[in-house]
Amino acid sequence: MDRAGKTLFQSNYLTCMKSMNKNKEDIKSISHLLVCNENRELIIMEASGIKIKKSIKLPSVGVFIETSGLYDIDGKIFVACRDGKIYVIKGGALTNQVYDIESKPVGMVYLDKSIVVASMNNVVSSYYGKGKKNYSIYMPCPITNIEKMLMMRTKAVNAILVGLNNGEIRMYNDKYLITTIKTDDVIMGMRFGTFGREEGSLVINFKHGGLSVKMLQRQANLSVSTHKPGPSVKQDIPLKIKLFVELTQRERDQAVEMHRLFQKDL
Repeated sequence: MDRAGKTLFQSNYLTCMKSMNKNKEDIKSISHLLVCNENRELIIMEASGIKIKKSIKLPSVGVFIETSGLYDIDGKIFVACRDGKIYVIKGGALTNQVYDIESKPVGMVYLDKSIVVASMNNVVSSYYGKGKKNYSIYMPCPITNIEKMLMMRTKAVNAILVGLNNGEIRMYNDKYLITTIKTDDVIMGMRFGTFGREEGSLVINFKHGGLSVKMLQRQANLSVSTHKPGPSVKQDIPLKIKLFVELTQRERDQAVEMHRLFQKDL
């Protein structure tokens, strides 16, 4: 007991949650609830949601959870923790596979058989399934959120949305920048999905309590081929080198005098 006569205790708060389908890839199929808490535990609930199916001890406190596959059929659980690492759970047990993201995570998504992580060092990194780094994208300011764009009507879209501290939302298809959405406030939360009849909708929550809904045009082309970075158009504009040539000729004609002045000033 402390000096005030009160018992000291540590609250076991929940830090993140995620659902994982049990044995069928469908929106209405049976799923398990995955929960992380402050006691460095990953709790897998039964499909009924009443009992605990399994509790797995983690090396650190989990803050983000992503899944791949089905729980009963070779499924994997990726847990990003506060120690700057991502741990992989397979078959209900912690594996030796560890992703080192070099900084603490601020967001994580599973996209096209790869893990994409946004970290506190303003970098978005993509890792293959075995832990090897695919690419890194460096941002100009701190990252607040990351969200994946999953559209059922077209499989060509494997895009991610990155929310920045300066109010920008950057859309990347693979590692290529597609477009930038500018807002007037700091982005605190994003969710992309179906809103009403529109499949491609983005709901944005701002720092000062505002809420915005943006809908993707149905004719929008987000393929990488039309947005691949290339040489700037300005490189085709001829340079005005007349002044450069005149200065070069002046140095040739007055080389001795310029050298003497240089020595004198020195």
